[in-house]
Amino acid sequence: CVLGSLIFGFVGMTPLCRIYACAIYVLVSLIWHAMIFLSAARDYLQIVKAFAIGGASCVAFSLVLGARWGLPGILAGFATGHAVTWILLVSRALAEFESGPLLFDREFLGSLRRFPALVWIGFLYNLGLWADKLVFWHGGKGTGGLGFLRTYDPYDSAMLLACLSTLPAFSIFLVRVETGFYEAFRNFYGAILMKHGYSAIASRHRDRGEAMDGGIGAILKWQGAVTLLCLLFTEALADLVHL
Repeated sequence: CVLGSLIFGFVGMTPLCRIYACAIYVLVSLIWHAMIFLSAARDYLQIVKAFAIGGASCVAFSLVLGARWGLPGILAGFATGHAVTWILLVSRALAEFESGPLLFDREFLGSLRRFPALVWIGFLYNLGLWADKLVFWHGGKGTGGLGFLRTYDPYDSAMLLACLSTLPAFSIFLVRVETGFYEAFRNFYGAILMKHGYSAIASRHRDRGEAMDGGIGAILKWQGAVTLLCLLFTEALADLVHL
């Protein structure tokens, strides 16, 4: 909330639009946190349902409220759809995992003190992800948006297509690699803890490697096909986003 307030507090928007934009920012962050728990539970069907219902809610509420109140209504509808997604994810996570009182837990601050390198790793990692965007947006060719928020249409459109083209790889990694490798990893260390024989432990170790190799092979196969199609239809895709 604090970061969202700082970001949207200095843009040329009405107070109501700032509130809705900040709410969307916070809800997206909360959704990603809820995803961590449901991914650990391997409840992928519930994740798909939550995003499908939430996405449909975003479109429906944005169209209805936008037609009545303009931009504030669109943002309100978009925030409402994200809230629906978050509520569905959290309700399933609470049903899956035991939870105590819903109070602020300061124990995570101890992890920051014990592992300060993780703070810098996270900061520098995200800085690397955003460095090229900042260069394009504020390098002289970006167009003015709202306050310090700027855009550069050729770069933004190309990045959108690039991110969309990686969806097959992300989907396969989430469903196959995480699940298959987790099961093989659990079986391997379970064999060690249960003091199985060497042959059983070696077999579990091979299964772990095969699970990872199979997942990576599937990613290369499907992502390679999607990338090849993007290369073959480059001109059509570029025309689609007006590059």
